[in-house]
Amino acid sequence: MKAKGWKQVFKFTFIQMIKSKAYIISTVVIAICILLMAIGLNFLPGLLAGSIREIFGGGEDGTEFAIKTLYISDQSGIEPAPDFGYLSEMGIETAFITPDAVDSITGLVNTSNEPVALIEITKSDYGYNLLASRPESEAQINAGDCIAVINYMNGTVWYAHMISIGVPKKI
Repeated sequence: MKAKGWKQVFKFTFIQMIKSKAYIISTVVIAICILLMAIGLNFLPGLLAGSIREIFGGGEDGTEFAIKTLYISDQSGIEPAPDFGYLSEMGIETAFITPDAVDSITGLVNTSNEPVALIEITKSDYGYNLLASRPESEAQINAGDCIAVINYMNGTVWYAHMISIGVPKKI
């Protein structure tokens, strides 16, 4: 069987397909969908900004957390130590504890009926770890509040680390 004439058959079939109404309509519909998706992707960050702020909170908008007392054990060794003064503006009273007191405070926090939490800041080979302990009952403090506070504190720890290694405050 010889394959002569396949070009003419392909050309005829392709031209007939392009002329069909289904091809023209589907091409226009797909082009409009792609255009709408491209426009929608530009507006998506603006639409989600409100919900992200609700999840993580924002210090400047007077966000209040369920945590009223936060024990902080800074074992990171960063000099100068991170400044967590902004937590008091959010209605969180901070108390710094020594590494020796972590076990006793963890037990106190886990069994507490008060809205207290403990954040341990440690250094690892790859960076800094922030570990939160909260009461077992979610009625006092939920995990979302701990995550939001850790997100704030994480940025402060990394900022202090950058200052400690000599990165200028203003770049």
